[in-house]
This record gives sequence, C-alpha cells and structure tokens, in this order.
Amino acid sequence: MSIKKEVSNTQYAIMKQANKQFINLYFRLGKIISGNSEWDNKFIDNLAIELKLEFPNIKGFSVINLKNMKRYYIT
Repeated sequence: MSIKKEVSNTQYAIMKQANKQFINLYFRLGKIISGNSEWDNKFIDNLAIELKLEFPNIKGFSVINLKNMKRYYIT
C-alpha cells in the first residue's frame, strides 16, 4: 500500500471516530437537557450562553442545536 493511501486511510479513520464521539456527546447532552425539562426553555437558553462563554471557539451550542440534541435523545 502506498504512503499516500496510508495517510488518507488514517485521516478517514480519525474523522470517523471524531464524528462518532460528537454523536455520543450530543446524545448525552440531550439526556441532560431532557432531565432538566422542568426549567423549560430557560435551562436551554442559559446553557447556550454558558457553553458559548466557556467554549468560544466551538460552534454548535446554539439554542436551536441544544433543542435538537434534546429531540435526538428523546427519539
């Protein structure tokens, strides 16, 4: 097998594993959000703000995305 093929295969495996980890993270966050549903949207609104402040370089923690994570967990 060529060196280029080895590098390419490794890059693909790394991306595949990273995507798997993000899917698992979204499921776990959805579970936490669902468990705090008694706070309704206030919890999600506050969580979105906190995550944006704590992790400013990471996108994907908007209110809409957090609600989608909750839906993902529920389904």
